[in-house]
Amino acid sequence: MKRFFLILVFSVLVGQVTDVWSQQVVWRKIIGEQYDEIGRNVIELKDKGYLMVGLKQVRMPITNFLILQSYIVKLNRFGDILWEKIIGDSVFSNTAISAIEDKEGNIYLLYRTSNAQLMKLNALGNILWNKSFSDIVILRGGSFTGDYKNFVFLSETYTQSSSIISITKIDTSGNLIWNKTYSGPETGNNSFLFLENEYYICGGGFYYGFIIKTDSSGNLVWNKRFYGNRGLYSIAQNSENTFIASGNGSAAGNLYILKFNNKGDSLMGRNYVNDTVSFSIGYLKIVKNYDGNFALGTTCGWNFGRLGMIDSSGNFLKSNYYYYPENISVCQWNVNTTSDSGFILTGDIGVSSSESFPLDALIYKIDKYGNTVFILNNEIQVDNFKTNIYPNPFNGSFKINFDLIFKSEVKIELFDINGKLIKEIENSLLLPGNYPYYQNAENFNSGIYFLKFKVNESIRTEKIVLIK
Repeated sequence: MKRFFLILVFSVLVGQVTDVWSQQVVWRKIIGEQYDEIGRNVIELKDKGYLMVGLKQVRMPITNFLILQSYIVKLNRFGDILWEKIIGDSVFSNTAISAIEDKEGNIYLLYRTSNAQLMKLNALGNILWNKSFSDIVILRGGSFTGDYKNFVFLSETYTQSSSIISITKIDTSGNLIWNKTYSGPETGNNSFLFLENEYYICGGGFYYGFIIKTDSSGNLVWNKRFYGNRGLYSIAQNSENTFIASGNGSAAGNLYILKFNNKGDSLMGRNYVNDTVSFSIGYLKIVKNYDGNFALGTTCGWNFGRLGMIDSSGNFLKSNYYYYPENISVCQWNVNTTSDSGFILTGDIGVSSSESFPLDALIYKIDKYGNTVFILNNEIQVDNFKTNIYPNPFNGSFKINFDLIFKSEVKIELFDINGKLIKEIENSLLLPGNYPYYQNAENFNSGIYFLKFKVNESIRTEKIVLIK
């Protein structure tokens, strides 16, 4: 794709008509140049902006070969780019994996070349120091201790017969405090949960998942296998003593959810191999959201993005699709929560089965209900439908022009200003197309009314005014 930035900041009106004044800002952004850009993780910063890390292809000046370089993008809360930075020497490939912010706003970037690297940058992207770990291949991710004095990260090294997992603690100057190693199958970039007094890491083999628990000094407490899955790759805390892990349920890559306690006892294992609601939702990241439930937001290879929400028993509460044209392929690699109870996701987007169009980095901000903006043929719309109401204000009658892009359950209702339902205009499964609705309002009183559009799980409310 040629370089293009698609961005819309949209105040979504959600919920019941009596709450139409509550708003959340959502946006979606595509960042691309001549070669590949891929987002691997995105986090919210203390200034309410965002930091995306990933990789970018650059051409070497002498040999003209393409190599991968770590790519960092700082955005404000509305998705505007404040600065971009490429990490590397244009000789060796390297890839950014994750990042975390300290209390002063400095960024700790985890990336890899031939071995693991940890870089500290200030809030403007200037490099403060860089540490190389010659005996570690990959840094998976990390977090600060509660006092921000130390940084703990998960890493992995490979041998001919197995992988060696390690937890490393350093101070904020990058000096080693301790390093502990453990045997086990490979992990993923989200395979850790570092709490104040205990650490959990997970991963998988071909026939089972595993979880390791250590104390805050890295001493092993227990190492247990959990069967019925092909690997566990992310952990979120459910309560003080219980946890939820997401993993791979079968060779087909379907979702698996494990609930376990701090003693390593399995409380629930749920395989979604025949579950249509969870279709295409990945297992690489699970996060606890604002209401105590959990969100899953990784997927790859389809012409749509996904966000699913489950309770602590694994029951699906909500399932959102974010559609693109059929020739587009989307991968979501990471999801995190935001301070406004919403979500921020990143990944890549490109043309399916085409080497002529490189991948572009994709970032989008989603509200707590799963709503975001919609991109189709380089136009930005809300969800998968458009509305046009005219005249507005009106006298006697008005027309709703409703365009539906994908087959959907549609409900259209008219409310007065007090939230009383006046009329149900539509409530059925509709095919893609244009639908005009004519409404006679001769018997209505003058004043403000609201049209509520519910399309699948997306809700939008429009204000109309009757003047007689």
